[in-house]
Amino acid sequence: MTNDNWLYILWGFGAGLTGRVAMKNLIAKIVAWFGGDIMKKIISCIPDIVVEVEKMMADGVITAEERKAFALKGVDIVAQKFNFKISGLSRWVVSVVIDNLAKKLSSKDVKIPDVIMQLKKEIGG
Repeated sequence: MTNDNWLYILWGFGAGLTGRVAMKNLIAKIVAWFGGDIMKKIISCIPDIVVEVEKMMADGVITAEERKAFALKGVDIVAQKFNFKISGLSRWVVSVVIDNLAKKLSSKDVKIPDVIMQLKKEIGG
């Protein structure tokens, strides 16, 4: 073997070992994140968010205004669970971000029965 071959083997071993250690650290961080308080708080937000969605679905149509109101309410729910106060300025910034994202979405109303029927057809249920 030439010196170049030994150098390639050494570099490959070093890169492989570094990659293995990095992947183990990444996996450990992901497992810790899912097992930690953050995930428990996020999961505890789900029932409150479902209640808000059910309120909007009562008439069978979710309008663009309801979607924006839900987004702002969702931010409030998450902030409350994380014990984080949203100031007036922060609320305005979040509202602007939501408006900008909403402009990229379709403007038509979402008809809940139509969506459910389409899902049944696609799933085959």
